This record gives sequence, structure tokens and C-alpha cells, in this order.
Amino acid sequence: MELHRNDRNGRKLAYIGSGYGTASLLLGGLFALVGGRATVVSLLLCVSGGFFLLIGFYLYLCTRRRFRLVLDHAGAVVHAGTCDFEGPWTDVDAVTLETVALPHATDHVLVLWLPDRVPTRRKPRFPGPDGRRGHRLITLEELVEPPELVRAALERYAGPRFRTLTRA
Repeated sequence: MELHRNDRNGRKLAYIGSGYGTASLLLGGLFALVGGRATVVSLLLCVSGGFFLLIGFYLYLCTRRRFRLVLDHAGAVVHAGTCDFEGPWTDVDAVTLETVALPHATDHVLVLWLPDRVPTRRKPRFPGPDGRRGHRLITLEELVEPPELVRAALERYAGPRFRTLTRA
């Protein structure tokens, strides 16, 4: 089963930011042609336009990040966040679905725990309860598939390696 990331909201923000930035730069250029007192307005529009154009471009690049998460009986293929892993379930210590309480919401984070002998692109950064660190893959809210389907697939394919944890 392959899981898919929902990029629509991030792309909308990227397009809005880029559109506003481009419009501000063009309007700032027009005010610069007029001259006089419009120079201050032109400067403000160009600075804010450049800022929003950069933010829009950055958000667009963030939505283009590589994401692939495939689960089957043989193992897992993971290209997400800090983790690049393709291997059998015997190379996986655990896959956890962690409920993390935030001040205004609750996140359900999918975390992959690999043994130290398995090489990855970057060191894991997600803190574990026992002092170890795991690879934070994605929140369930960011996936296209419903949470129940993701849980069922993890229970089916990962078997005893799949656990749910709740953190305060």
C-alpha cells in the first residue's frame, strides 16, 4: 500500500505568496516610474513584493520535497523527511503512531525506529521515551488516506513492530 501526502494547501499558499509578490514588484516598478513622493511607496512595495515572492518560492519548494511511503508484506520503502530506507521488516525496530499533545491541537505523528546498523541520509531527530531517536515521517493529518486505513495497513504489514503511543 502506498501512502500519499496532501500538498494542496501548501501549494495554494505558495501561489498566493508568489502572486502577491509579483504584483507588488510590478506595482512598485510603476510607482518608481512616476517618481516624486511615489518613490517611498515604490520602495515599500518592492521590498514587500520581494519578500513575499521569496516566501512563495520557498513554500513551493517545500511542497516539492520527495515523499514516498510504501508498505507491504516484504518490508517498507520510505523517502520522507530525514529518512531514506528501503528494506525488509527485519531491519525495522518499530513503527509508532504517536499522539503528541500541543497547546492548541493534537498531532498524530508517524515515526520510524531503525537500529543503528541501518544507514540513513541523516541522523534521526525525533526524541523517544527511552532516550533513543527516531525518524519523524509525517503526521496523519498530512496524508490523503484516512487515519483508520493507515492504522489498518500498519497493523497488517508491520505486525508486532507497530505500536501506538501517547505523549503528554
